[in-house]
Amino acid sequence: MDDHQIIDFTTGLPYEGIDDRLVEAVYLKDPGFFFLSHPGSVYHLWHVLVTTRLKRSTIHVPIGLAFEISCPSSKKAITHHYIYSRWFFGVFRHRTPEMHEFSCTFCTELPDGRYRFKRGLLNGLIEARMTILNGLDRCTAEYALLNHDWYSDDVPLLPPAPAARSTAVDNMWDELKSSSDRKNRESVHESSVIVG
Repeated sequence: MDDHQIIDFTTGLPYEGIDDRLVEAVYLKDPGFFFLSHPGSVYHLWHVLVTTRLKRSTIHVPIGLAFEISCPSSKKAITHHYIYSRWFFGVFRHRTPEMHEFSCTFCTELPDGRYRFKRGLLNGLIEARMTILNGLDRCTAEYALLNHDWYSDDVPLLPPAPAARSTAVDNMWDELKSSSDRKNRESVHESSVIVG
């Protein structure tokens, strides 16, 4: 097994891919849960990058095919996180040209060759996450993100947002991954700013 593969704690195997159309359909009706995780934030930024370049409002599916996840409200955040994690770890990280374009657009390369979000963008993501955690809606969070210079790296960093998941979601997450080893668990739900 490749050392760089991330293990899906629900299967004990490397993350499987997920159809881009499914992720887009879920994302379009997502009330803002994507701001609560690193993979979700990456999907949002990728969506913005692609739709801006293509001058379209959606990628992969028309807005009419969008749908909300049907599950108890206490499980919605973790379900969205899992969908975005499958896309990020099982699909996007294996698309070298797309990862390169994303990294060149939104990130700064570190001395070790990894990338991190530019500070202006990271500040916007922190503020958007705080907006969702404070119970406000997706539009308000997206507006908070837009109020930052995404391409600036010479701004002071805001204090980090508190843990992205609530205690109830954390407990559910821990139950789901209890059979996985600790190393994989930490790498999967880490809310690091490292992109790849």
